[in-house]
Amino acid sequence: MLMLCYLKLSDTMWLQIWLVVSTSLLHTESAGLTSEEISKFSVSGMYEATVTVDRSNSEYFQITASGIPDHPWEPVNPNTPINKNYNIKIPKTPTVSPNKACVPFGKIGLTRTGVAIYNPLAGGSVNAVEGGSAETFDSCDGHTSPDGSYHYHKIPDSCLYNNTVDELIGVAFDGFPIYGPNVSDISDRWITSADLDKCHGREVNGQYRYHATEQWPYFLGCYHGTVYADVVTVTYDCDLNSNDWDTWTYYLCECPENGGGGGGGGGGGGLPPPYECRPDNPNRPANCPDGPSPSQQPATTTKNNMQSGPIPSQQPITTISNSVKSGDGNAGSFLVVNWMFVIFIVLKSFQAFLYS
Repeated sequence: MLMLCYLKLSDTMWLQIWLVVSTSLLHTESAGLTSEEISKFSVSGMYEATVTVDRSNSEYFQITASGIPDHPWEPVNPNTPINKNYNIKIPKTPTVSPNKACVPFGKIGLTRTGVAIYNPLAGGSVNAVEGGSAETFDSCDGHTSPDGSYHYHKIPDSCLYNNTVDELIGVAFDGFPIYGPNVSDISDRWITSADLDKCHGREVNGQYRYHATEQWPYFLGCYHGTVYADVVTVTYDCDLNSNDWDTWTYYLCECPENGGGGGGGGGGGGLPPPYECRPDNPNRPANCPDGPSPSQQPATTTKNNMQSGPIPSQQPITTISNSVKSGDGNAGSFLVVNWMFVIFIVLKSFQAFLYS
């Protein structure tokens, strides 16, 4: 009966079925923020910080925040934090695309207190955190941009991140959560960029998440999922198989800079993009900034010297490691598509044989 049903379908119909199935598998959906994670979005009320998460829409969370930090800030540059009135949509069910999106200048996500998380670059596509281009941060690891946006380029482990196990830091604009480097499935050290895929994330218990680390690119190397176009402008053309984006040891697919530096507290300009400044580039431009030297790279942090409190007793997290190093969380989908293509060809050949 199944074969007869197959033979009655036209070539056009089978092609349409194939295209629909393959497309749906390539663009998969994944769980976004859980209710427990959403409950972590809060502020102390001691400062002018505000953050709320509206769950009423069926497709997205609406995060509103002042953008002012929930801790003291210091004037390390001429800029002063102001109420930014953030009103940002975050997908409830993130969509994973096989083509990863570039990380834009400026905001790439929000912390659980409603403060902006920025990409790792300052104006001119230089490293804002380490090396000769490093900017100045206050004692809470943040600073303010010229437009009044207080933000973090690196782990805010002085005033926001408490170094507890599996601690949520915030959320990226594609809807996937951002966790800290202290994880329950690695007992003796913090997680590093070497443990993560090129977008700076991994799958934990079947769900994707980013991790902030002490190593470049600190928060995100690319967007694993799709982003609402009215939140930030990105392009989905990051080649995970190319080494052109392996800057300062690890991957960063940054969006082309539009105009002045959108990254940090100021400075920079007229410098080559990071992929041209790779140390192994034989045609490395002479005006490339110095990246972090080996002596400047942070040592692997052990939990013994960083743990601020007792580690909660909990079951180790099961990590899906097959997709971590590949940089592609959809490896299973591609295998399914390939097998379906083989079956499709075999059935078509059998059909041709019957009618020959």
